[in-house]
Amino acid sequence: MRNGIPVSELPLLYRDAVNTCRQLGTRYLWIDSLCIIQDQELDWIREVARMGQVYGNALCNIEAAHAADGRGQLFFSRDEARVKPLSVTVEWHKDGPLACLMIDSSVHHDTDVSDAPLQGRAWVLQEQLLASRTLIYSKRQVHWACRTQEASELFPEGMPDLRRGDDLCSHSLARRPLHVLKQWIASDNPIHLSHWSLGYSPMVSPWEKFWLSWRTIVLDYTRRDLTFEKDKLAAIAGIASVIQRKISVPYIAGMWNFRFFIEYELCWEAKTQANCRAPFRPRDYRAPTWSWASIEGSISYTYMTDYDVTGDTQLAYVEDAKIETVDGTPTGPVKSGFIRIEGPLVEKRNGGFSPDDQADPRPE
Repeated sequence: MRNGIPVSELPLLYRDAVNTCRQLGTRYLWIDSLCIIQDQELDWIREVARMGQVYGNALCNIEAAHAADGRGQLFFSRDEARVKPLSVTVEWHKDGPLACLMIDSSVHHDTDVSDAPLQGRAWVLQEQLLASRTLIYSKRQVHWACRTQEASELFPEGMPDLRRGDDLCSHSLARRPLHVLKQWIASDNPIHLSHWSLGYSPMVSPWEKFWLSWRTIVLDYTRRDLTFEKDKLAAIAGIASVIQRKISVPYIAGMWNFRFFIEYELCWEAKTQANCRAPFRPRDYRAPTWSWASIEGSISYTYMTDYDVTGDTQLAYVEDAKIETVDGTPTGPVKSGFIRIEGPLVEKRNGGFSPDDQADPRPE
């Protein structure tokens, strides 16, 4: 590394990234597989813990949307005419003639980027959430994302909603979850900012909305793939470390050990997605069985529908929960953990709970 690596010897994707940096006038480029010593566990653990700072303090993050791995590329041949919207007038609208834009659906963000291979990679999520600015290279156009706006060559002033019928001409801007969560994580006080985030009911407290925002991250993260199963907690550690420094709440194996939070975080279950293999528990230990990180595959939260609308009745309470990590840091690889829960026992009948069970919701 000290003697340098000839650019010509790098994979095409890396060469494309080098050329992009040169065009931007940027001297330094971070590439995980080059900057982290891959076969030294201690160096890997140390650098993974710093990823929140790497992405959070970077000038710009470069995404190759259609690269499934390091053998992909940034630049593609394309038809520029397909990127330009066609202006038309809707004569039959109930409010009179309205000016609209017709676009090729294949170059819209929801198909050009959201469905691209990169969105299925778990490690990429923290890059997307922590980087203040991101240049996204797809097969058809360049996209831009920062903490205040998402844009593209097709929509340089900002991404509009994709609407049809009477709502076709709406001028409202799309607020995608990742875009909102970038603002939430970057804020000085995620607790208060989350009071409005993601459109939850105003009856839910800021702390509860903090948890619901974290849940959004976990649901997105668990549907993504990892090359190495052992990386389950490592690939989200950067996000967790940034948040923890701001809220000072113990982080344990993908969960927040705070009264009310952790009880609802325990209400997860494995979920089988279409065209995906069924969730399974890896042979090598990586988290306590009560953590969603102990399984490989997507999860869902069983309380979600009722809680988001009205709030559930809490029956059980976590009295204590702790983990031990390899390096002693909250986000390091987990060696062991335990949890102690207090609550009433109810009899489960025919796959559900009896309506006659009237247990005291708060055990003495």
